[in-house]
Parts: sequence; structure tokens; C-alpha cells
Amino acid sequence: MLLFSLRVFAFNLHPQVQWLKNPCTPMKILLISRQPSILISVEAADGSLVQTQLSLPEKEGFQLAYDPATLAPALLDPIVQWLTLYAKRKNSPFPLPLDTSLNSPFTKQVWKQLQKIPFGQTASYADLAVQVKNPKAARAVGNACGANPFPLFIPCHRVLATGGKLGGFSCGIEIKKRLLAFEEIPYTEKS
Repeated sequence: MLLFSLRVFAFNLHPQVQWLKNPCTPMKILLISRQPSILISVEAADGSLVQTQLSLPEKEGFQLAYDPATLAPALLDPIVQWLTLYAKRKNSPFPLPLDTSLNSPFTKQVWKQLQKIPFGQTASYADLAVQVKNPKAARAVGNACGANPFPLFIPCHRVLATGGKLGGFSCGIEIKKRLLAFEEIPYTEKS
């Protein structure tokens, strides 16, 4: 009954969302839009997201995978809204409940600054170090980006190395390239 009401709930608010069949797992997959072709998997507990993962999907499309046993409809809807706005190339007007309780104050400062980078824009690791009032901490900023358990929601893919170089990405360079291309952000390959 919960799954049926969840489907009706999602379809009423987001008619463009489609359900994809996945008989091999309890995970449910929603097709949000055609682009970018990324699969975002979310894990939740106690009404907050605890982790997200980005991967290349087996089928084309911007997809959300989640376990309905742990992700309540009250959290699913804002996630779908957020991803739908992203797919429309718009900034989300609201933050999602992200559990960052186990992270250091410095890491939380970096992530807060990352969330201020608008869609289609970038910052460098050095820029972020200055913004968190620690101008010599560009490498530590990179480490905070690499430890980000909420890629896309905390948009570390928008951080480039000095000179617009691609830099790294914990979910893989191909995914970073797809997200940057979707947001029409130019970059240079590592030399």
C-alpha cells in the first residue's frame, strides 16, 4: 500500500517522472529526465539523507535510485523536486536535510560554501580556501570535497583546479565531465 501511495504521490506532483523496472533489487528507480545521463542513489535514515552516490546508468537518463523501506515519502518528494529543478538547469531554492553530524567544522564550512556555487558556475579550490578564511588550505578543501557524501546536492563537481583544470572527483572524472557539460561549464583537461 505504501508503494502505491508513493507512486501516486510522486506522479501527482511530478508528471514527468517515470518508474523504471528493476526486479533484481529492492531499490526503486525513477527517471527524472533525459539529461544528464547520471544515476543518483540515495540512502536515508531518521528523515535525513546520509549518503548519495553518482554512477553511470545502464540506460540513458537522469535517474534516482532509492530504497522505499528507508526513504519516506516526506523526504522523497523534496528530493524529486530538487532533481527536477536541476534537470531544468535551475538552482534549487531549498536545501535538503543532509546528515553532516560526523564531519569536522572545517569540512562543514567548505560544504556550506560549495552549496553557494550557483548552477553553471565554478570556484577553484584556492577560492574556497579564501572563503573559509584559510587561504593556504586549498589542499584541505580538496580533501573536504573528496569526503563529500552528498555529491550533486553539495556540488563539489563545480570545483576546478587553478586555471580551470578539471581536478578530481570522488565519483569519477567521467561523471564530473558529464555534469560540467550539462551545466555548460568549460574546463581544461589535466596536463
